[in-house]
Amino acid sequence: MSNVDYPGHALAEGLTPPDGTLIEKVLEHVVEVAELHAVLNSPRRQYLRRRLLQSLRAVMTIDEIEGLRREFGAQEYERHINKFLRWGLVEPVTSGEDVTGYVRTSLGEEGLNTVWELQRKVGEERARSIAEAGLGSNAIKLFLTIFRNPKEVDLTTREILYTPLEIGQLIRIFTRSVEGVSAIDKLDDAGLTSYLDDGNVHVNPRRSTAFYHYLRSLYFLLAQGRAASDRTNEDEPSRTSP
Repeated sequence: MSNVDYPGHALAEGLTPPDGTLIEKVLEHVVEVAELHAVLNSPRRQYLRRRLLQSLRAVMTIDEIEGLRREFGAQEYERHINKFLRWGLVEPVTSGEDVTGYVRTSLGEEGLNTVWELQRKVGEERARSIAEAGLGSNAIKLFLTIFRNPKEVDLTTREILYTPLEIGQLIRIFTRSVEGVSAIDKLDDAGLTSYLDDGNVHVNPRRSTAFYHYLRSLYFLLAQGRAASDRTNEDEPSRTSP
């Protein structure tokens, strides 16, 4: 798609215009993207999960991880580690057949860098709002649907404006209207859309483009993790081999 397909978002200076094919790819994997977003941005226990991933830049023993768990008052650490393992963000450190600790992988490093890049683009407060909104797959699906809509920017507000009727048409992607209403409310909580006194829903081009780039980066992380997993499986000897 050409850049003019997204005239409003083209005003986000310094950010590459979106690619329609990539948007479709992200939409195809929106559930996985939403899950990875939650893994990297869960605000629970003062962002315990993210702090744990940061701490794992060097090998941490099980005892050290337990100490971090107690420091933040969490009930257990295994669930967080298992989520990291699922997405290839950490790997176990072993002694013989025993797991003695964990360490962050290059994918885990890229995941954190993706979070910091979003924060740099939209600001710490906005990034915190996005994390604390608890965006699930429905909210992200609606965001991408709005984002790829080729609507012109309003030159007065320098934002993209959607009337209630237009938003109603966009949320028809959901089988139940309540899902769409919940999704738009989540986006409003995250500051990715805004209900204003003029009765319209406002979308800030720069902020939404930054969030799209963040989602795109998460999709690339998923693709890298899948490719790495495939290579590992190819390297393992077949059980049927002589």
